[in-house]
Amino acid sequence: MSHTPKLGFTLANGITLASWTWRAALRGQSPTLLMVHATGFHGRVWDPVIHHLPNRHVIAVELRGHGRSEAADFDDWRPFGRDLAAFAEAMDLQGAVGIGHSMGAHALVQAAAFQPNRFSQLVLVDPVMLAPADYHLPAPPPGTLHPAAGRKNRFESAQAMIDRFADRPPYSVFDPQSLRAYCQHGLRPADDGIGFQLACAPRFEGKVYPLARQNPGIYASIRALQIPVLVLRARPQDPGVLPWDPLGSPTWPGLAAEFRQGTDVLLADKTHFLPMEDPALMARLIEGAIRASDSAPGGASPGWNASPITAIAFLSSGCPVPPGSPSHDARRLAGFSYSPLTITKNLIDIFSDKVRIPYFRQSLPCSQKSPSRTSSRCPRASLPQSVRPSTSMCRPETGRSSSPLCASSGPMPCAPSWPCWRWHPKT
Repeated sequence: MSHTPKLGFTLANGITLASWTWRAALRGQSPTLLMVHATGFHGRVWDPVIHHLPNRHVIAVELRGHGRSEAADFDDWRPFGRDLAAFAEAMDLQGAVGIGHSMGAHALVQAAAFQPNRFSQLVLVDPVMLAPADYHLPAPPPGTLHPAAGRKNRFESAQAMIDRFADRPPYSVFDPQSLRAYCQHGLRPADDGIGFQLACAPRFEGKVYPLARQNPGIYASIRALQIPVLVLRARPQDPGVLPWDPLGSPTWPGLAAEFRQGTDVLLADKTHFLPMEDPALMARLIEGAIRASDSAPGGASPGWNASPITAIAFLSSGCPVPPGSPSHDARRLAGFSYSPLTITKNLIDIFSDKVRIPYFRQSLPCSQKSPSRTSSRCPRASLPQSVRPSTSMCRPETGRSSSPLCASSGPMPCAPSWPCWRWHPKT
């Protein structure tokens, strides 16, 4: 593992947040990485990922009620974003790369909207961000708790916790070092002095989940961002797993299209717990996103027409590479130089010398919203002439190369409630 990080405490938004810092001497040499964990976890769960980022200055913050941070109460998810924004300001972050997992990704989007100069880009790992309409559904009854509120809270030791979770989902998909980091740093001495208890109290964790829809302003934050945003999605949830599938993705498939500079990556053979499941891949995706941004003209935010990582979205559509158009070397894609990355199972080896990515999706800022739709739409009059919306062709994503949507000039497959954009040669 990387050297031992330094624990610090910061007053942010009226509460005390804990954070861990790796390689403080490297600050300023490259963008600081700010990592934000998921519900029920803590900052040290990122240890195995950070081990694969040896030349980066990293800060892993612990959200309120998690790890060693103050357990301030909340009634919706907005305070988590405000906390992060205040933390970024207090730490005087400038152009940081925000990396958030699950609910931590949701909070990170809010923080970047509140403090836009503090972040240069975001990597959202299977964020808990639902379709716009879902945020207008009735709120759960006051006091509603997720079953996590009743989880086992006392353990004799970290090893006892490891032994209990090793064969139980979702922890059974964790890399062994990730499971050890979660258990070793996820306990604190019990209040009565006998054994240990979870650093994130079960009732606190159980209160977080039911309030996932209680932040309708999240889409205002999404549309305010002017920086590249990489959305990593895990495999879809399995409806046959009841009462819910903890390993499936909670992310709305149309989310990336709502960002001004959004990129969607479907990792169909990975679960919601990607950072703990495959820390090495998580680190490569982070490095790839940074390199893609650095390779943009003038070092500016790349957007759709300049970023090599955009090609991932095309690959994940399941469409064959259209012939006869300007090419883009897929081996530059995400800056990978390690091992093949499977975007969808048995799809394509993106490192093959023969693979070329000729088309890039145009992303447009949508500032208007049709009252009859649940997703953002750009009025036709506001579109450049080179781009034509093809909403009439929207249909559920098939992921099959035989799809009629896979014509060389056709649109990207999409969910029924969000617009398709035609693909055009990069110019």
